[in-house]
Amino acid sequence: MDASITEPHMFMSTSKQGQRDVTSFYNKMVAWWQELNKYNDDVWESQTDLLQHKKREANDRVFMLLAGINKNMDEAKSRILGHRPLPSIRDVFSKIQVEESCTKKMSNSEPTSISGNDTSALFVKGANSNNDKNKKPLCDFCKKYWHIRETC
Repeated sequence: MDASITEPHMFMSTSKQGQRDVTSFYNKMVAWWQELNKYNDDVWESQTDLLQHKKREANDRVFMLLAGINKNMDEAKSRILGHRPLPSIRDVFSKIQVEESCTKKMSNSEPTSISGNDTSALFVKGANSNNDKNKKPLCDFCKKYWHIRETC
């Protein structure tokens, strides 16, 4: 085996994100895939065979990337794997990157305490509010409209 492909070939399928952020891990995996692509000199008898191979390769890369992502992203990984057909590797990376960003924001946010007077004001406002049906959905995590925490 050529020494230049030893690292990607031997370690790619067992590579883990570890302490790296998702972007660094993804970039490392892409570099390995590109390195391995240099050595592919397959000749296909039909366009259908080539397309089928490319689709399988794309799905395998999605599985490899998700398998290497840290366990704290298991919920996001499950949502991604629930899609049929599987999203592209770039879409998967984007979704995981957004999830990582939301997770970091949540872990960095400090819980705020509310004094007794403030809670009664919130209660009164909530009790008098009859137009909840007409309100735009607001994410209680990032405070942006038109989505909720589960889709943040």
